Amino acid sequence: KPLQLGQGIVGVVAQSGVAEMVNDTDRDPRSVVIPGTPLDHESLVCAPLVFKEKLLGVMTAVRSGDHPAFQTRDLEFLSGLAGQAAIAIENARLFASERERVAELLRTLEKQRELDRMRSEFIQNISHELRTPLAIVRGYAELLDSGELGSLPAEQQASVAVMARRTRMLSKMLDDLLAILTAESGDGAHQPIDLKQLAESLVVDFQVVAQQSSLKLVAEIEPVLPVIQGDPIQLRRMLDNLLSNAVKFTPTGGQLLTYDPSYFGG
Repeated sequence: KPLQLGQGIVGVVAQSGVAEMVNDTDRDPRSVVIPGTPLDHESLVCAPLVFKEKLLGVMTAVRSGDHPAFQTRDLEFLSGLAGQAAIAIENARLFASERERVAELLRTLEKQRELDRMRSEFIQNISHELRTPLAIVRGYAELLDSGELGSLPAEQQASVAVMARRTRMLSKMLDDLLAILTAESGDGAHQPIDLKQLAESLVVDFQVVAQQSSLKLVAEIEPVLPVIQGDPIQLRRMLDNLLSNAVKFTPTGGQLLTYDPSYFGG
């Protein structure tokens, strides 16, 4: 059982904060027998471990049996050693505390990075999924608004104009959102891109819009195309804009060519 503050010679030194030398513990009324320790005649020197008036413990040196008694120089030596030990113990405690704090900050930083990555990935995925349907809706709205699909009553024309304007605004918002993400990351997400698969998906997406505009959408895609490194979202955005403008500005009855091998060095 540990000694309590003020119990035994060691407890008294801890309570008073004053080092002591006792060469005959048997005659000291403060002496307490600690279970498991020798019952022989003992001498001891005790020095408190104090750092900035904070008690950390007590350093004790013991001699038992017929060993020579402690001298004043022993008390002075142990007191000096206790002072150095108190500093070392406190520094070790502070180091352990700072190390844990740094580890916690690193865990927090890593968690924040993961949240930022998930946020960016979520926004990119949502933007990617919305871009093509929005481009198609915008294409229809602008065709209706331009009158290329026939004239509309005045009340319908006003509603269509609002739809066209709002879809253009939403498209710009998506563009700005992706631009912010790209600026935050410092660069686009470069990864392998299958050009053939990308071109085929765009043909499917814009086929209906072309038909509604009385246009013929022709896909001339090389059977084997190289895989390139780039930002798939930005590339799809560029091709979406190209096809949207092509549908918008090609005269009725015209033909759209979705792929020319020379663009890629073919």
